[in-house]
Amino acid sequence: MAPDRIVDRYDYREAKLFILRPIIDKLVFEYNFSDCGSHKRKIQEIVLKAAKKAIKKKGIAFQEATEKNVGGKRLYYLNKHYLHNFVLLYKPTGAKIIIQIKAKKRLAFLRCELNPARLGNGGMTFFRSFLNGILANDLKDISFDTIAKKAKSIKRIDIAVDMLGVDASDLEGRYVYKDKKLKKEPIQNDTGRTETMYFQMPENDKNEAYWYNKKQEIKDNAKDPIDGGQQSPYGKALSPKPKHLQFIVTAARTWLSAYPDDSVFWIDHAIGRRVCALFETLLSQAVPALPEDMALKKEAGDILADLVRIGVAEAHRLEEVLINL
Repeated sequence: MAPDRIVDRYDYREAKLFILRPIIDKLVFEYNFSDCGSHKRKIQEIVLKAAKKAIKKKGIAFQEATEKNVGGKRLYYLNKHYLHNFVLLYKPTGAKIIIQIKAKKRLAFLRCELNPARLGNGGMTFFRSFLNGILANDLKDISFDTIAKKAKSIKRIDIAVDMLGVDASDLEGRYVYKDKKLKKEPIQNDTGRTETMYFQMPENDKNEAYWYNKKQEIKDNAKDPIDGGQQSPYGKALSPKPKHLQFIVTAARTWLSAYPDDSVFWIDHAIGRRVCALFETLLSQAVPALPEDMALKKEAGDILADLVRIGVAEAHRLEEVLINL
């Protein structure tokens, strides 16, 4: 991971503020085969048949969407709009790609939803190759690239900019086209602390912009595999201090030895995110021990590198912060 993920760093409230390079963490595109002329229906049938056939291919984790692999609520909404819903898994990072075919209503015949940031370059290449495989036909040349070049095919793109160590009350949004300051609408938690800040865009702009506390989201979404998936009762009480760093590093290394490639443990049960949340809390405190104790810094870096390899998305950005301490 190259250190250029960090765009800027500042001294901020007796600590460090890091601005990371923007990433695309959600992409939705659709294709209705409307440019296929009289071959449209025939090509659609070929694509659906190829998708069903791909389920049986060895070495590719492609299956129909179920409550087990997407969750009950998610499955309900997928089935509400499309007749055939599939999940493509990119094993190296654990990223899931939703592929929907044959809409029930007046929607595009093909819809794909993915997280480019989590897939990475290798995952995007894998997805492009898979999609090209089910699109292949003798009637018209169709590929991922030809679909992506169509302006109306992109239905949603979420761009995230991570800012480590910032307070929402210090943020100001501006509408770049008119250099106009945006109105802020804060959402506070039970203690009165601002957790989410929405910036109201001009009425003729349907885009959204908002700030949210990612560290709090990680904490809220953390699930403990020991107690049946409920949030750990110790989650809110845990407030790590610099002196706890060695313990956290040792614990993480022990877990990595026991579960070196277990994406269920690290990703599905959110253990990787929780380890990253602890590291992030310590890094936001500008841990003085790290620059001095090179052995400890190297061990923490090795842990983050292993988490990146397993597919823990949060480990990517923390790896960059650690390198620059």
